Amino acid sequence: MKDQKKYEKAQEYLKKNGKAMKSSQNEQEFVGFHLNEKDDCMVEEELESLLSRRKAEKVMPSENLSMGFEAILDQEKDLQIVEENKFEANTVRRMPKLYYQMAASLLIFMMGYWSAVYFNNESEVESLRLDAITSIESPSDQLMHMYEIEENAEFNDRMLEVLLHTMNQAENSNVRYKALNAIINHYDSPKTKRIIANALMNEQDEQLQLEMINVLVKWKEKSALDALEHLYANEENDQMKEHLKSSISKISA
Repeated sequence: MKDQKKYEKAQEYLKKNGKAMKSSQNEQEFVGFHLNEKDDCMVEEELESLLSRRKAEKVMPSENLSMGFEAILDQEKDLQIVEENKFEANTVRRMPKLYYQMAASLLIFMMGYWSAVYFNNESEVESLRLDAITSIESPSDQLMHMYEIEENAEFNDRMLEVLLHTMNQAENSNVRYKALNAIINHYDSPKTKRIIANALMNEQDEQLQLEMINVLVKWKEKSALDALEHLYANEENDQMKEHLKSSISKISA
């Protein structure tokens, strides 16, 4: 046959329908008959060609479908903008709590300070400074108020209470060291000495330990002997152990 492709398709069609012929010549004649005379064979071939062209065509969505998709896309963009705005608002609301506490404490302190200065009430200024030390968590702000207290404050029982609280509770070692020095420099009562001796037992900071030991030796505070002996028994550093031994001897002498 002239059209080999057409012949092969017709041949497949004949085989599907059980019409393949044993003789090659008879088969060709039979196929030719089908190609020219049988409508169903021609229709099958035309349908196959049509479907092949249809698959090759680019399928475009309808106008309504395109408009619907664009509307959904716009809606999603609007929702995304709303969510971003919510996130920004939540971020502002979730700023660190410490920042607001510090700002509020400083604002209250400054308002009270200038009010007290205006009315010449030094005791109120001192009270505000003490409250600031115990309420503000920033080490730099605590140190600033500690320096102001050492310069201007009256070292009474209220002041001692705040300094002892700072020495025992402050997280920053520099703040605690400053509070200890303020106590040592401005208080020399038996009560203060006993408090420092008791604090030595639980102190973990080596710098503060040494400062406490040295001042207790200077005072020859015998109430500190139990704490010193306990530290000596548990100390692993040879140099520190020797210093504790010497301190015990000096206080006991």
